[in-house]
This record gives sequence, structure tokens and C-alpha cells, in this order.
Amino acid sequence: MNKEQIEGNWEQFKGKLRETWGKLSDDDLALAQGRAEQFFGKVKEKHGIAIEEAERLYNQLAAASNYKQVAKNSNEKNNERAA
Repeated sequence: MNKEQIEGNWEQFKGKLRETWGKLSDDDLALAQGRAEQFFGKVKEKHGIAIEEAERLYNQLAAASNYKQVAKNSNEKNNERAA
């Protein structure tokens, strides 16, 4: 996959995120590319939903869009730390 394809996939996925969480700014959405905890914190702050619910919705959107899932729920994070 070349750089243009990766960027195109991100733009499509970002559109799905914007449809789901319309109160997020472009800067907020940019956090989804590498700072998952901060991104979900913004979703919680602006939309009033739990971080775990935001992670679940994000992963559903990612799966439906064939976009790389970067979010991990709290249990997965804890399991990785314990290993």
C-alpha cells in the first residue's frame, strides 16, 4: 500500500469518525492517529460517553471501514502489562 492509499484510507475513516462524533474538531480527530487515550478522553469530554464505549464504537467503525484498529479496551491493556 502506498502513501496515497494510506492517506486516502485515513480520510475516509476520519469522515466516519466525524459522522459519529460531530462535536470533535480536526485537532481532536488527529489524535486518533496515534494517541488513543487522549482521543477517547476528548470523545468523553465532548459527547459525555464512557471511554470504554468510545473505544467500542471506534473499533466497530474501524472494522466496518477496514481501517487498522488501534484502540484497545482497558482489559487488553492490563493483560499486556501483566505479560
